[in-house]
Parts: sequence; C-alpha cells; structure tokens
Amino acid sequence: MSKQKYIVELHISDTWIEDGFDIRTKDDVKDLLQRLLPFAYGHEVGGRVIHAPSLKTIKKLQGVK
Repeated sequence: MSKQKYIVELHISDTWIEDGFDIRTKDDVKDLLQRLLPFAYGHEVGGRVIHAPSLKTIKKLQGVK
C-alpha cells in the first residue's frame, strides 16, 4: 500500500495551549489523525511534529513555574 504526504500547518490560540493543548510526539499526531479519520487502521496513518512552541513557552502559558 502506498502512502501520500500532506503537510498541515496548525495555528493554535494561546487559550488552547493554556488549557493543555500540546502535540509533541508521533503518538500525539497519530491520535489527532485517527480522530480525523476514525475508520483508519493504525498502520494507515502517521505523522510527525515539524515545529511546536518550546516547552518553556507552553509552561509559561500554562502558568507552570
């Protein structure tokens, strides 16, 4: 089975990050894709994080010191 590549850029409001939104790992991406494509088998979807806010920025927005 061949696979094609889509490059998707997400712009997420600070409010969502403050509430805990964070995508860091391939598992996070796979979970997001499987919610978008609920009938896809695990081997049919995959992805990676190309860029994310720094952990320092995320913690700051979430009020973690």
